[in-house]
Amino acid sequence: MGDELFRLVHDAVLTALGGLDVDQGLRLSLGLGYGDLLSLILQAYAQAPVPGAQNAEEEARRLLDAVLRDPNVWAFVYAAGELDAKAAAGAYRGLTPEEHAADSKKIVADESLAVALAEYIGGFKAVLTLYWLDRQKPGPLAGLPMFADDVAAALAAGVLTKLYDKLIHGV
Repeated sequence: MGDELFRLVHDAVLTALGGLDVDQGLRLSLGLGYGDLLSLILQAYAQAPVPGAQNAEEEARRLLDAVLRDPNVWAFVYAAGELDAKAAAGAYRGLTPEEHAADSKKIVADESLAVALAEYIGGFKAVLTLYWLDRQKPGPLAGLPMFADDVAAALAAGVLTKLYDKLIHGV
């Protein structure tokens, strides 16, 4: 009954919202918007900037826009939002809402989603960058739910990796 009610309410909300823009879609699924994600990328970049590089913010924005045009990336974003919503509502089998809120170590699917997304966007270098960001939990990451924090970190890691490749190697 709980799963059915969750689905009915969820579907009604999505229908009522209609077409969401990118920022709204990110906020609804991950709990942070486009500007928050861009800020996270630039904050991480500021810790290790490329000497002499120009237009890092403009390039980061261009790369983030390109990544967010990929429907496969949105599949990960939507998955994180759905899983967090189910878990918070107590409809995630084998996981209590309290365990979800505490980012229980018995769940590895959040890390698996993030690794898959980082690899998809930026390859192995992005996976390594993901681990760096996940350990630090900079900016808004620390306050996000179990799945959202890892998927947001993977998005940032993928774009950050592409940014370094562009600024250092021109690719």
